[in-house]
Amino acid sequence: MRKTMKREVMKKYSKVEVIWTDSTSGKIEWEYLSDLDKLPTSKCRTIGYVLEDNKKYITLGFSMGGKQVCGRMTIPRHAIITVRKLRNEIT
Repeated sequence: MRKTMKREVMKKYSKVEVIWTDSTSGKIEWEYLSDLDKLPTSKCRTIGYVLEDNKKYITLGFSMGGKQVCGRMTIPRHAIITVRKLRNEIT
């Protein structure tokens, strides 16, 4: 069970690094159960600008310019290991 840590709510458009866990897929072919290798989750690192931060998820924008964003990703809170604020905020 993961410890419940008090989290800082990130200011909108803050540049952050999110370390999170993602699911992993195995081979898409027939395998003998006795030959299966371990299939651990993947540890991911995503950098972006906070568009939304709440108790359920954080949404990041990848490129921002003026009043536009190009590329977004929502990461569920239960998958997040750490969120670290980086320098250079968009104002």
